[in-house]
Amino acid sequence: MILSGYYGPDIEGVAQSIPIELYSQYPSPCQNCLRHADSFFFALTQDSSEYLGVINKLKALTSLAPISFQGARESDRFTVGGGGPFTQNTSVTTPVDRYSDRTFRNYVELENKVVLLPDGPWETLGYVKQPSARGEDHFLILSQRNHDTLTNLLMIRLQTARDHGGFGQYPACKQSADYAHKVRYDSPTAQQSCYWASYVGSPWQQPIYKLAASRLTNLGLPVPSFAIGMGFHEADGNSSLTTLYYSFPKSPAGESQKAWRNNPWNPAQISKSQDKSTFLQGQLTWAEDWFQIFATSH
Repeated sequence: MILSGYYGPDIEGVAQSIPIELYSQYPSPCQNCLRHADSFFFALTQDSSEYLGVINKLKALTSLAPISFQGARESDRFTVGGGGPFTQNTSVTTPVDRYSDRTFRNYVELENKVVLLPDGPWETLGYVKQPSARGEDHFLILSQRNHDTLTNLLMIRLQTARDHGGFGQYPACKQSADYAHKVRYDSPTAQQSCYWASYVGSPWQQPIYKLAASRLTNLGLPVPSFAIGMGFHEADGNSSLTTLYYSFPKSPAGESQKAWRNNPWNPAQISKSQDKSTFLQGQLTWAEDWFQIFATSH
């Protein structure tokens, strides 16, 4: 959800699992918002000069165009969803999702699709469901921790296509990877199946990961500066499923800031550390085995 306003608007009735990106000149009382200062935008009417700026801003942030517009100079409450005029003191209703504040084991179900989970309990950090031009787009972030330390993070994305037209080739299936890369199929608009393993030097940049980082901070958990990332992707004409598994090894402070050629997690350097080599080999062995399970189950 994107919220923008000069004086720092607030929002109510929204589940804690829904990420809110706030753009405002002044601070907002919103406790669940990630604020971007000095970058607010607004439009009162569709024929105003500001409206085009709003459309372009939203497209840049979401790659989507609004499907409805409501404009008003002033109101004590704005309702999202109906497309009709704003009214004073209208309540806001938000669908309750099935994932917030839950722990999952073995599997989770998204849009009637069963997604297998790696071993252990997985706690929900966030869930986002949004319509797309062809169906729906689901994001689910799950985490594992050892007391006050984050150990693993799992991002699941499920896209559906009502027109059964499939999906374009997945970029990660074509790109090289730091540690491992395997492609079974990569057909545009048809069957796709691949996995990869790489060093992730900036794990929290994308909005869904920013949400996860914010939730971790609120829980009092340190946010790691890097991850060993393993991705698994399957698609056909009806749906596209991608899971990104982040593992966070223990590492001295500042180690991830080194230039890649000198980074101890660089494949050319990792043999110098027995602990890192052992950890990485364990992750890659697991990824190879998990890909076989993932590919045959989805």
